[in-house]
Amino acid sequence: MNPIVHHRWFPWAACAGVLIILFLLFFPPMYVAGDEHQYYKNAILLQNGELKSADPLLYCGGVFKGENYLSNYHIGKSFSLVPFTWLPFPFILLSGLIIHLLNMGIFALILRKLNIHAWFVALIAFYPALVWESRTLFSETFALTFLLGGLLFYLNKHSHSLFISGLLFGLAAMVRYETILISL
Repeated sequence: MNPIVHHRWFPWAACAGVLIILFLLFFPPMYVAGDEHQYYKNAILLQNGELKSADPLLYCGGVFKGENYLSNYHIGKSFSLVPFTWLPFPFILLSGLIIHLLNMGIFALILRKLNIHAWFVALIAFYPALVWESRTLFSETFALTFLLGGLLFYLNKHSHSLFISGLLFGLAAMVRYETILISL
């Protein structure tokens, strides 16, 4: 039998390969919701050191504060998009795939820590809602990254690991405030 097939990261790599092929076959050329527009525009403003704009077209549905408009969305997801804002527009949509692959890797580490078979990584890799979310700029997958990271450090049970776990759960709450309920 091929030794690559028995490598502990082979299930993650196999799932990631299939997921990347599917993603590239159905690559989204544009975001589809106003929420994604807000996250993207916040990322562009953050790249320029701003959080507000006088242009109402940048914030459809934003909050008007005196002379400027502010987004009514958390900026946590927008921070994760800033590195992608230097690329041409459609490539920012690759951020969802990268975050999903990172989530799969963290989940694989959790499975290994709990002595659960590595092929169970396919549960998170091909879960329909997460596959769809990986094609968008929504914040749920980014919040999941911090939740999974927090769980991974929580399972270590060391005092410094518990501190890092709490920090990651707090960062998840900065991205999506509902994650506070999961973190408790």
